[in-house]
Amino acid sequence: MDESEIQFSDLIDCLYKNCISDTNISYIEEKYKDNSNIWNLLCVAYDLKLRGKRVKISKIPNLLEIVDSKGKVTDLIIIYTENAPLEILEMFKYLDLSKSMRVSIYLAIIDKYGDITYYNLSEVSLSK
Repeated sequence: MDESEIQFSDLIDCLYKNCISDTNISYIEEKYKDNSNIWNLLCVAYDLKLRGKRVKISKIPNLLEIVDSKGKVTDLIIIYTENAPLEILEMFKYLDLSKSMRVSIYLAIIDKYGDITYYNLSEVSLSK
């Protein structure tokens, strides 16, 4: 496969099949050099692939999309590390986006050992 044809899903498949090469790693570093969170995105995408999910990278930073067999987005995944502060306004923005798309949204937090914990985000309305 020519380097110019490598897609994010192809990289995840290579990780899944344990056929990642130095060429793939160099390609990742070059193509995503402006995205400091790419290794976290790959880590979460790989974990989701192990769980049988189809994942694609979003144009929005720190966001992955889970898609069905037809390519329709079914869920959104926000990615943070355990030491990064959560931006509340950003969470509301993602919640609004998920509501407008009518999809579920999850927060994936990666700890220092690479373990991932998923949280379902939803808006709760409390009345008196």
